[in-house]
Amino acid sequence: MNPKDRTGRYDLHGHYDLGTVAQLTGQRRKAIREYKKEIELTNYFKAHYNLGTIYDSQRRYQKALNEYTAALRLHPTLADAHNNRGRIYSRRGFHELARKAYSRAVRLDPQDPLYRINLGLSLAKTGRTHDAIRAFRAALCLAPKNVDAMANLGFALIENGSTDEGTRVLKAALRRLPGDPEILAGLAVGYLKSGRLGEAQRLAKRAKRLLPNHSFVKECVRQVLESVDARSGL
Repeated sequence: MNPKDRTGRYDLHGHYDLGTVAQLTGQRRKAIREYKKEIELTNYFKAHYNLGTIYDSQRRYQKALNEYTAALRLHPTLADAHNNRGRIYSRRGFHELARKAYSRAVRLDPQDPLYRINLGLSLAKTGRTHDAIRAFRAALCLAPKNVDAMANLGFALIENGSTDEGTRVLKAALRRLPGDPEILAGLAVGYLKSGRLGEAQRLAKRAKRLLPNHSFVKECVRQVLESVDARSGL
């Protein structure tokens, strides 16, 4: 909840402290009131940030974006706020704005693998697959056991034509998170591109059973099953 930056003395911001306690105990309405009081009195950047996280959790994305922006006007080096702005832009389909926000977060805190994963996802969505692969590799260097970094690297490699490497990475991810439907779906595509039709079909059907309405899983399953059917009909 709290930004990583430790600037500021918490004991000077009573309403912020009350808001933080209320937020931690699930009293979001009270937290909002206290943060607004703190903002009115001191315009404390952390009150803006934490208020943004509440609105974010409530899917009140424009309000959340406004608060993150206000926090950044006061404290431009707050990497978490840039990252959270990126997530909102991405949800709204503004992938280039998301990429810029994530890039700022990475520059400010290059040791956080999450920022690099998010940057990689935004790069992939804007068609910059090579750059996305570099971002995912960098995230994996920082956190070698991070399944999200593994999975997204594997997906990107397969998409980029490096099927064998991508499949190996996804198999490693699946060992860490057995039965994950997204990894199964991506691996099914990898097997399809490697000509392993039976394995591709088996994994695709399993992924569909586990998570039938997920957009990524649905697309992978469609691609695999249609290709298998077409080849079977030859």
